[in-house]
Amino acid sequence: LKTGWEVFEDVQEVADTISAALFYSMVAIDGNGEVQSGKAVMFFDMDSRESRMILHITEPDKWAGISLLVVQGKEQPDTVFLQRPGIKIAEEIKGRLLQNYLLFMSWSYLDFLQEKEDAEKYERREDVAFNGVDSYRVVARPITPERKRMSGYGERHFWVSKKDNAVLKVNFLNEQGRLLKTARMMDFQSLGPSQKGPKQAMRIELTHHLRKISETYVITGIQGKVDYPENFFSPETLPNRDWETFLATLKQKVSE
Repeated sequence: LKTGWEVFEDVQEVADTISAALFYSMVAIDGNGEVQSGKAVMFFDMDSRESRMILHITEPDKWAGISLLVVQGKEQPDTVFLQRPGIKIAEEIKGRLLQNYLLFMSWSYLDFLQEKEDAEKYERREDVAFNGVDSYRVVARPITPERKRMSGYGERHFWVSKKDNAVLKVNFLNEQGRLLKTARMMDFQSLGPSQKGPKQAMRIELTHHLRKISETYVITGIQGKVDYPENFFSPETLPNRDWETFLATLKQKVSE
């Protein structure tokens, strides 16, 4: 039988070498029924040693132009940089700043922590059928002081498809075991050629139980095998990037 960590090794192996750009449309409804919407593009590039991701927000106006760069290495600490419009440097963010909700209303960088065997304990629970899909259920708990500080959660519960190693659902709990957030992934599409690449959820529904906020993220376009310019994922190049031209070119390729 697979251990909890072996389940995540398979998840990571599927996505070890891939580059793509995902265009997101986002809608959030708070407890008072007020609606907010936004748009963003996520760029990522992965290989066997590290993953690099940039989230660039284009709407609404109050967040437009903000970019978040995350570099996660298997054998090195994660680094996170925030680029604000009009600021000439990309600021590395650490400590308490990582706890802030930087990605729309309820996502934060902490929700994208890469699974690491030496930083968390991965316990495989009973196998379940989630929405009719045979799945592993794995509970992840931070075990090192740094991971506990960075995680912000006491536990994360994952439901992972046995067939294609796609993550179907995640529950986020605090240190007291109270359920904070639930993310559900659906409408999967392959990112690789001939439908053999990693599966990407085209729709993600997030419920923030304490804040009574529900959010829906829909991918409206995918561009695989992106030819990124040199040093695209470097914090030094973020402040002077011509996003308007780059996105226009990319959107043209998506529509072709």
